[in-house]
Amino acid sequence: MTYLKLVNAVLVRMREDSVTTVAGSDDVVVQLVKEFVNDAKAIVENAHTWSGLSASWSVATSASTDKVVLTGSARSAILGEVLDAAGNPLPVMSKAEITRRSVRDAGKTNDPRYYAVDGKEANGDVRIQLWPAPKAVQTLTVTGYQNGAELEADTDVLLVPAQPVIYTAQAMAARERGEVGGQTPSELLAIAGSYLGDEIAKDASNSNPDNIWTSV
Repeated sequence: MTYLKLVNAVLVRMREDSVTTVAGSDDVVVQLVKEFVNDAKAIVENAHTWSGLSASWSVATSASTDKVVLTGSARSAILGEVLDAAGNPLPVMSKAEITRRSVRDAGKTNDPRYYAVDGKEANGDVRIQLWPAPKAVQTLTVTGYQNGAELEADTDVLLVPAQPVIYTAQAMAARERGEVGGQTPSELLAIAGSYLGDEIAKDASNSNPDNIWTSV
């Protein structure tokens, strides 16, 4: 669903006039709804590792440099696997242990065998530390999930289910007004929660192999 349709879906439920564009309006209600939709979007995106938010990054290492940056990963990225050039997964290691090994074996280079998340760059991109430092340039593939960009233009498309977003945004509007169409914020949040639970169950079912937990 597009940003314009989402905004209008909330406005109609508030018994407000719909709009032809989200751009340029000085109507306070419209401005609030635009913000509520993006706030609700973030809440729904963070509730589950949605298949629609799956992402991957291709990263070239540098010889003797043990850190790489996932360019474009600033939107709440969740990492899945880090694969070496042959497609073999690198096991994750605690930051403390990988730091100890890097200090103990300073200057050691080889094919990386482990990785740890090493924080973020100033722009929010995720940084990864490898051990040992690569002996040569190779390309790593990182899989995971990442929230969609904030909705701004009429045609920007929501990547997660729409109903939980619409009703969460409506609940926020109801909290602002006291009620919307006779429904209180708590009632609307309950509806949003019901939609959210159903959509998570559907998404998990459609990606069943990725939602099987095994003991290790």
